Amino acid sequence: MGGARTVQDIRPPSLDSTSQPQPCSMELPGPQFDYLEKALDKFDDGPFFLGQFSQVDIVYAPFIERFQIFLGEMFKYDITSGRIKLAKWIEEVNKLDGHKQTKVDPKIMVDLYKKKYLA
Repeated sequence: MGGARTVQDIRPPSLDSTSQPQPCSMELPGPQFDYLEKALDKFDDGPFFLGQFSQVDIVYAPFIERFQIFLGEMFKYDITSGRIKLAKWIEEVNKLDGHKQTKVDPKIMVDLYKKKYLA
């Protein structure tokens, strides 16, 4: 793919500047993770969203990490099941020294989320 790569290349349509907040649903977010899997398949020169590591990966990393921990713990939902590229992306992000320094303690995070959202 030629030209400069931008966040717009992988931005979900629901995140445009004119969208309105949607009501919360208790459905598991399978389609959202399928979208990430598809976005990770756009470029074939690396495992990251724009192929090579970029600011897009920096932005998504903490959210995906927390979703993986919380959904796995609370709903036994594996966000990487059937999503090979997402699993590879998580594996590669977890190797980055900068990310290792920002990782959360899963138990503390789950306990905090339980108190805040499930109380």
